[in-house]
Amino acid sequence: MLSELSPPAEVCLVDGFRLGPLAPEHRAVVDGDEKSAAIAAASIVAKVTRDRMMRRMDALYPAYGFRSHV
Repeated sequence: MLSELSPPAEVCLVDGFRLGPLAPEHRAVVDGDEKSAAIAAASIVAKVTRDRMMRRMDALYPAYGFRSHV
């Protein structure tokens, strides 16, 4: 996905830990959400997206209680 960005990404910041040798080039930032506005914003977007997915899954499969994880 990073390779498809236009213009290309200058750097990939990751909150907390390295992703491993198969990941694209990146820089791990310990406590990144406190040190980087970009990481903090990405964290919020990820949480909102996850919460929406959990609500949709709960509507499809209410017996699993996905909504309780929002």
